[in-house]
Amino acid sequence: MVKIQYLIISFITVIIISGTGTCTYAQKNETVFNFQMDSTQRKLTTVIIKKINISGLDITKPRIVLVELDINENDTLAFNKLAGKIELNRQRIYNLSIFNFVSAYIDTTSMKFEGNDLLQVTINFVVQERWYIWPIPILEFSERNFNVWWERKSIERLNYGLVLVVDNFRGRKEFLRIKVQHGYDRKYEIRYEIPNLNRKQNLGFAFEVSQIQSHSLEYLTKNNDKLSYKNDNEFPIRKFRAGPTLFYRPSLHQKTYIKLTYRFNQLSDSVFNLNKEFYSGFKEIRFFMAEFDYTFSRRNDNAFPLKGFFAEFYSIHFIPLSNSGFRFNQIYAIMSNYFPLGNNFYYSTGFKIMYLINKETSYAENTALGYSSYVRGYQLYVVDGQHFFLFKQTLSKALVKDKIIKAGSIESKKFNTIPFSLYASIFYDTGRTWENIYSFVPTYDSNTLVNRWMSGWGYGLTAVSYYDLVMRFEYSFNHLGESGFFFHAVKAF
Repeated sequence: MVKIQYLIISFITVIIISGTGTCTYAQKNETVFNFQMDSTQRKLTTVIIKKINISGLDITKPRIVLVELDINENDTLAFNKLAGKIELNRQRIYNLSIFNFVSAYIDTTSMKFEGNDLLQVTINFVVQERWYIWPIPILEFSERNFNVWWERKSIERLNYGLVLVVDNFRGRKEFLRIKVQHGYDRKYEIRYEIPNLNRKQNLGFAFEVSQIQSHSLEYLTKNNDKLSYKNDNEFPIRKFRAGPTLFYRPSLHQKTYIKLTYRFNQLSDSVFNLNKEFYSGFKEIRFFMAEFDYTFSRRNDNAFPLKGFFAEFYSIHFIPLSNSGFRFNQIYAIMSNYFPLGNNFYYSTGFKIMYLINKETSYAENTALGYSSYVRGYQLYVVDGQHFFLFKQTLSKALVKDKIIKAGSIESKKFNTIPFSLYASIFYDTGRTWENIYSFVPTYDSNTLVNRWMSGWGYGLTAVSYYDLVMRFEYSFNHLGESGFFFHAVKAF
């Protein structure tokens, strides 16, 4: 779905940045480590953390921050590892995504030397909380992404409504989302998430319920694109889902969840007759969907990482009810690496694999590249299949790094201090799908990108700002000899 509100936020941010606000290059997200020792103290080898202070918390409970730290009061550290340890903990606090800025420094006024080889220190973390309550008007187009809508420019596929998002609810990093949407697609949704149920704060729980009714359905793939059935007088598809999610966090860098939702999907007679294989011969299906996800993340910034490592394993399993549905078992594996090369150059690379365990699947679930995963340069195409492999790599150069803009016309501290970075990049992607089930479909031969390697490359600019805002402006080329401009409001991988 194309969310125009994100484009509006992006536009406002650019206007503010290019306005008359005061600019400074003083970094806010940083660790300051600048105290000096005299000649009798330079043999210092050990540090004792006497106290850890966290300031700037107006809403957030201190325990939400403290659980992210792998240092505690009275811990003993090697002096030469102190600065690195503080910086890693600062990054963990920032990656909670509930603060605009997090800085860390040693309180030099409270330092106490014990002999020439032992130092007691107080570590201060200073945070600036974000704005947490977002009543966001919905104005979006019912397309796979902005670039598909821009190609078609179909105003009739407009959705409108309101979504209320409350982040860091009650200061406990709880999350509430309520959505009411009308227009071409009707959606009603509520989700509530509690990430810290127990004293150790490593268990979480969420529950969600939603209902979707749409006046259109993409029911078949032809010429590497989706055929859409539209009917203003009926809903070709109706969906309902409800269920809980259980989170478990065994360590600071690991997180896993198990999700079980009851789902009911129903097709209209019209669209069922167009493609009876859409749900493997069923007009309506009832099933439980079980999901398992494991992630390992050690990145400096989750929104736009420049250094670190990320891995994820994800599996989906359908459990049909009363012979009304089909079995479906699918797994994903994702791995990404991020490397600073020096002189403000950065290299990132990663791959994603999807594998269908079943020998058969429904047409609706036979999705591969061109949806949330794609080879850059092929955003306008869909390439279906039971399996896919996707490889991406990007070389970036920071043109503007951690610039701070003071918007004097805005009074709120949660908005008037704007971090801004700009990166120029070149990239190369390659990917392939494997399709061996739906070769009998009449439109199969028209989908020329199936079962072949695709390559895309290009260059672009990426703007990064507060509230995890990432804007990518890219010009891409593909092996078909095509090229074009593409916009995305999310990191590449």
